[in-house]
Amino acid sequence: FIHPIYIGVVDSDKPTQTQIKAMTKRVVNPSNQSYNFTMLNKRMCISVPNDWNIKTIIDPNGFNITGSFSVVNVSVLCLDGVIRAYKTYVSNVNSQTNFTVKFNI
Repeated sequence: FIHPIYIGVVDSDKPTQTQIKAMTKRVVNPSNQSYNFTMLNKRMCISVPNDWNIKTIIDPNGFNITGSFSVVNVSVLCLDGVIRAYKTYVSNVNSQTNFTVKFNI
């Protein structure tokens, strides 16, 4: 069973399970991911199963912005009925259009 990852935008620096599940869901094996963000005064967010690690987060200009993300743990009820710990990476408040970020896992 592969637990999904979630990518999108949130309002809070400590998103809830409901906010995480409202983001884009991807069912993938651990692999590098990219996401095109468009947001106004929101936070970029990626939530991955707890045993995954994001090594770097790279902006469209090639800059490593990993340090600008905080990491919080959120419990997520998965489709298999089990509550799993998810590492949730959350950026500072931001406004961007067509801002593609690479998450190196």
